[in-house]
Amino acid sequence: MKLFKDLSFFLSILFISGGLHAQKPIILTEETIDFGHGSYNGLSLTIPEVGYNTVEKAWTKLLEKGTKSKIQISEGEYSLFGAQLQEISSEPINVYSTMKSGDSCTLLNVTFELKPKEYLGKASSPSEYTQAKLMLFNFGKELYVELAKEEFKEEEKKLKQLERDLESLYNEKNKLEKSIVNDNSDITEYTDQIALLKQDAENLNTQLSKEKQLLLDLEDEQQRLAKEKEIETIDKNKEKALKEVDSLEKKILLRKSAIDRAKLDIESSKQAQASKLDYIEAQKLVTNQAEKKYNTILEYQ
Repeated sequence: MKLFKDLSFFLSILFISGGLHAQKPIILTEETIDFGHGSYNGLSLTIPEVGYNTVEKAWTKLLEKGTKSKIQISEGEYSLFGAQLQEISSEPINVYSTMKSGDSCTLLNVTFELKPKEYLGKASSPSEYTQAKLMLFNFGKELYVELAKEEFKEEEKKLKQLERDLESLYNEKNKLEKSIVNDNSDITEYTDQIALLKQDAENLNTQLSKEKQLLLDLEDEQQRLAKEKEIETIDKNKEKALKEVDSLEKKILLRKSAIDRAKLDIESSKQAQASKLDYIEAQKLVTNQAEKKYNTILEYQ
């Protein structure tokens, strides 16, 4: 049984953590980048897990900030003339870039034209090169942090939902247990009422026999009619008591049936609770993993 439970727990973790990856490094290297109009020194940024469309949107927003110029896109190449990137240069510069999707990453290649025909390079412009690297790294980090943050929030959301589900199961079980207590109380009450009604019916039956015997001894017609009416009333009261007994016995059967169903439902609820607890423990591990990933990426330098 323990082996089965451990296996179930392990499978729960695999199922829950299927979409969560461990953090990967942001890679930034100096490369020679090919464009349609030539090959130039530049920087290549690999942003793990972040999708192409997200990078494209953020990169466009960054380059167009502070300028009326718009990015021009041609054959997969992104060009912006007169970018205001104060981190790199106080003067407007031209930025050429390409993007492509990789294996669980997006690759951004960038060349900065500081002045006409003068492209950023480690040897030719060390200060601007250092600032450009820092800007690109922070750009990639910001996107990766946001992705990890959303992953963490999503895993927290899943955990809270599982905990709410478990609370609902607890409430359901408590409700079923209370219904059993109430049904047992009803059965006790009905049983006591049946005993009293049966005693009443027995007393009425005894009285009925006596009154019938007295009727036989009566000769006066008026007295006989009055006695017959009395006997009829006693008989009706006896039948009424027996009908109430029958009704209460049916109610007892219904309550017992409800108790049996509630007991089965309680067992099902207990099993569901145990399963839900396994999922919660597994989800806690995944949530902790997502939080650790988020905090680790925050510390990237």
